[in-house]
Amino acid sequence: MNLPTWVDLRKLGNNKTVRSASVWTIVVPIAAKLLKGVEDVVDITILSHPFTLNLSLPFSWKVLFMTALAFMLANFIYEWFCPKLIKETSNYRDFSDQKRSGRELHRLLETHVQPSNDEVQRWLNWLNIRNTALTTTNATYGGYANGNDESVFPEIYSVTVLNVEKVHPYARGITTLFYFVGFLLLALLMWQNIYFVIVHW
Repeated sequence: MNLPTWVDLRKLGNNKTVRSASVWTIVVPIAAKLLKGVEDVVDITILSHPFTLNLSLPFSWKVLFMTALAFMLANFIYEWFCPKLIKETSNYRDFSDQKRSGRELHRLLETHVQPSNDEVQRWLNWLNIRNTALTTTNATYGGYANGNDESVFPEIYSVTVLNVEKVHPYARGITTLFYFVGFLLLALLMWQNIYFVIVHW
Protein backbone atom coordinates (compact mmCIF):
# COMPACT_ATOMS: atom_id res chain seq x y z
CA MET A 1 0.00 0.00 0.00
CA ASN A 2 1.41 3.36 -1.08
CA LEU A 3 1.39 6.20 1.40
CA PRO A 4 -0.35 9.44 0.40
CA THR A 5 2.10 12.01 -0.93
CA TRP A 6 2.52 15.50 0.52
CA VAL A 7 0.43 16.76 -2.40
CA ASP A 8 -2.38 14.43 -1.28
CA LEU A 9 -2.01 15.47 2.35
CA ARG A 10 -2.03 19.15 1.39
CA LYS A 11 -5.74 18.84 0.55
CA LEU A 12 -6.42 17.73 4.12
CA GLY A 13 -3.95 20.18 5.61
CA ASN A 14 -5.72 23.08 3.89
CA ASN A 15 -9.22 21.92 4.90
CA LYS A 16 -10.80 24.61 7.11
CA THR A 17 -12.33 22.11 9.52
CA VAL A 18 -9.04 20.30 9.98
CA ARG A 19 -7.02 23.50 10.30
CA SER A 20 -9.32 24.76 13.07
CA ALA A 21 -8.43 21.73 15.22
CA SER A 22 -6.01 23.66 17.43
CA VAL A 23 -8.81 26.08 18.36
CA TRP A 24 -11.16 23.22 19.27
CA THR A 25 -8.61 21.64 21.58
CA ILE A 26 -9.02 24.81 23.67
CA VAL A 27 -12.74 25.45 23.13
CA VAL A 28 -13.96 21.91 23.88
CA PRO A 29 -12.70 21.66 27.49
CA ILE A 30 -14.02 25.16 28.26
CA ALA A 31 -17.43 24.43 26.71
CA ALA A 32 -17.68 21.08 28.49
CA LYS A 33 -16.97 22.76 31.80
CA LEU A 34 -19.50 25.55 31.22
CA LEU A 35 -22.27 23.17 30.11
CA LYS A 36 -21.63 20.61 32.81
CA GLY A 37 -24.37 22.02 35.05
CA VAL A 38 -27.03 22.39 32.35
CA GLU A 39 -30.04 20.15 32.96
CA ASP A 40 -30.81 17.46 30.37
CA VAL A 41 -34.59 18.03 30.58
CA VAL A 42 -36.13 21.49 30.45
CA ASP A 43 -39.85 22.34 30.87
CA ILE A 44 -41.06 25.29 28.82
CA THR A 45 -44.48 26.80 28.11
CA ILE A 46 -45.49 28.02 24.65
CA LEU A 47 -48.94 29.61 24.20
CA SER A 48 -50.12 28.17 27.53
CA HIS A 49 -49.07 24.65 26.48
CA PRO A 50 -46.32 22.98 28.53
CA PHE A 51 -43.56 21.21 26.64
CA THR A 52 -40.71 19.08 27.89
CA LEU A 53 -37.49 19.36 25.89
CA ASN A 54 -34.82 16.70 26.13
CA LEU A 55 -31.56 18.57 25.55
CA SER A 56 -29.33 15.56 25.99
CA LEU A 57 -27.59 13.92 23.09
CA PRO A 58 -25.06 11.11 23.20
CA PHE A 59 -22.49 13.84 22.68
CA SER A 60 -19.08 12.90 23.93
CA TRP A 61 -16.83 15.81 24.78
CA LYS A 62 -13.97 13.35 25.13
CA VAL A 63 -14.44 12.04 21.58
CA LEU A 64 -14.69 15.58 20.20
CA PHE A 65 -11.53 16.58 22.06
CA MET A 66 -9.65 13.50 20.81
CA THR A 67 -10.83 14.27 17.26
CA ALA A 68 -9.50 17.82 17.48
CA LEU A 69 -6.26 16.60 19.05
CA ALA A 70 -5.69 14.04 16.27
CA PHE A 71 -6.21 16.72 13.62
CA MET A 72 -3.95 19.16 15.47
CA LEU A 73 -1.11 16.63 15.67
CA ALA A 74 -1.52 15.78 11.99
CA ASN A 75 -1.40 19.49 11.12
CA PHE A 76 1.72 19.99 13.23
CA ILE A 77 3.60 17.16 11.50
CA TYR A 78 2.39 18.36 8.10
CA GLU A 79 3.57 21.92 8.75
CA TRP A 80 6.94 20.74 10.06
CA PHE A 81 7.86 18.16 7.40
CA CYS A 82 5.96 19.04 4.21
CA PRO A 83 8.28 20.84 1.76
CA LYS A 84 7.48 24.55 1.48
CA LEU A 85 7.21 24.28 -2.30
CA ILE A 86 4.25 21.91 -1.93
CA LYS A 87 2.68 23.74 1.04
CA GLU A 88 2.79 27.13 -0.62
CA THR A 89 2.17 26.38 -4.31
CA SER A 90 -0.43 24.24 -6.05
CA ASN A 91 0.87 24.73 -9.60
CA TYR A 92 3.51 26.56 -11.59
CA ARG A 93 1.36 29.70 -11.83
CA ASP A 94 1.44 29.99 -8.03
CA PHE A 95 5.22 29.54 -8.14
CA SER A 96 5.59 32.21 -10.82
CA ASP A 97 3.15 34.67 -9.19
CA GLN A 98 5.10 34.45 -5.92
CA LYS A 99 8.27 35.43 -7.81
CA ARG A 100 10.08 32.38 -6.50
CA SER A 101 13.56 31.65 -7.76
CA GLY A 102 14.77 28.84 -9.96
CA ARG A 103 17.49 28.38 -7.36
CA GLU A 104 14.83 26.97 -5.02
CA LEU A 105 14.01 24.23 -7.56
CA HIS A 106 17.71 23.65 -8.09
CA ARG A 107 18.35 23.22 -4.36
CA LEU A 108 15.39 20.87 -3.89
CA LEU A 109 16.43 18.66 -6.78
CA GLU A 110 20.01 18.48 -5.56
CA THR A 111 18.91 17.71 -2.00
CA HIS A 112 16.17 15.15 -2.51
CA VAL A 113 16.87 13.32 -5.78
CA GLN A 114 19.23 10.43 -6.45
CA PRO A 115 22.05 11.35 -8.87
CA SER A 116 21.12 8.28 -10.96
CA ASN A 117 17.84 9.91 -12.06
CA ASP A 118 18.66 10.82 -15.67
CA GLU A 119 15.72 13.19 -16.20
CA VAL A 120 16.49 15.15 -13.07
CA GLN A 121 20.20 15.22 -13.88
CA ARG A 122 19.37 16.73 -17.26
CA TRP A 123 17.42 19.57 -15.61
CA LEU A 124 20.14 20.07 -13.00
CA ASN A 125 22.65 20.51 -15.80
CA TRP A 126 20.32 23.02 -17.48
CA LEU A 127 19.92 24.96 -14.23
CA ASN A 128 23.70 25.01 -13.73
CA ILE A 129 24.13 26.42 -17.24
CA ARG A 130 21.37 28.96 -16.60
CA ASN A 131 22.95 30.13 -13.35
CA THR A 132 26.28 30.56 -15.07
CA ALA A 133 24.69 32.42 -17.98
CA LEU A 134 22.95 34.84 -15.66
CA THR A 135 26.24 35.79 -14.02
CA THR A 136 28.16 36.38 -17.26
CA THR A 137 28.01 39.22 -19.75
CA ASN A 138 27.38 36.81 -22.61
CA ALA A 139 23.68 36.57 -23.57
CA THR A 140 24.00 32.86 -24.24
CA TYR A 141 26.06 30.25 -22.48
CA GLY A 142 26.21 26.55 -23.27
CA GLY A 143 23.06 26.73 -25.38
CA TYR A 144 21.08 28.68 -22.79
CA ALA A 145 19.22 31.65 -24.22
CA ASN A 146 18.38 34.33 -21.70
CA GLY A 147 14.62 34.77 -21.46
CA ASN A 148 13.47 31.24 -22.27
CA ASP A 149 12.77 30.35 -18.63
CA GLU A 150 8.99 30.48 -19.03
CA SER A 151 9.08 27.74 -21.65
CA VAL A 152 11.17 25.43 -19.46
CA PHE A 153 10.40 26.22 -15.82
CA PRO A 154 6.88 24.72 -15.78
CA GLU A 155 8.36 21.33 -16.59
CA ILE A 156 11.17 21.73 -14.06
CA TYR A 157 8.57 22.73 -11.46
CA SER A 158 6.51 19.58 -12.21
CA VAL A 159 9.58 17.34 -12.06
CA THR A 160 10.62 18.91 -8.75
CA VAL A 161 7.17 18.40 -7.19
CA LEU A 162 7.07 14.76 -8.35
CA ASN A 163 10.42 14.17 -6.68
CA VAL A 164 9.85 15.96 -3.37
CA GLU A 165 6.23 14.97 -2.71
CA LYS A 166 7.43 11.60 -1.39
CA VAL A 167 10.16 12.78 0.97
CA HIS A 168 9.99 11.97 4.70
CA PRO A 169 7.91 8.75 4.37
CA TYR A 170 7.70 8.20 8.15
CA ALA A 171 6.29 11.69 8.67
CA ARG A 172 3.79 11.13 5.86
CA GLY A 173 2.75 7.84 7.47
CA ILE A 174 2.22 9.35 10.92
CA THR A 175 0.38 12.35 9.44
CA THR A 176 -1.91 10.02 7.49
CA LEU A 177 -2.57 7.96 10.61
CA PHE A 178 -3.58 11.00 12.68
CA TYR A 179 -5.85 12.29 9.90
CA PHE A 180 -7.46 8.85 9.62
CA VAL A 181 -8.04 8.62 13.38
CA GLY A 182 -9.49 12.15 13.42
CA PHE A 183 -11.97 11.47 10.64
CA LEU A 184 -12.88 8.08 12.13
CA LEU A 185 -13.69 9.66 15.49
CA LEU A 186 -15.62 12.45 13.78
CA ALA A 187 -17.68 9.91 11.82
CA LEU A 188 -18.38 7.97 15.03
CA LEU A 189 -19.53 11.13 16.78
CA MET A 190 -21.84 12.06 13.92
CA TRP A 191 -23.30 8.56 13.72
CA GLN A 192 -24.04 8.46 17.45
CA ASN A 193 -26.03 11.67 17.27
CA ILE A 194 -27.84 10.79 14.02
CA TYR A 195 -28.84 7.44 15.49
CA PHE A 196 -30.06 9.13 18.68
CA VAL A 197 -32.22 11.58 16.71
CA ILE A 198 -33.71 8.78 14.56
CA VAL A 199 -34.55 6.63 17.58
CA HIS A 200 -36.12 9.51 19.52
CA TRP A 201 -37.90 11.16 16.59
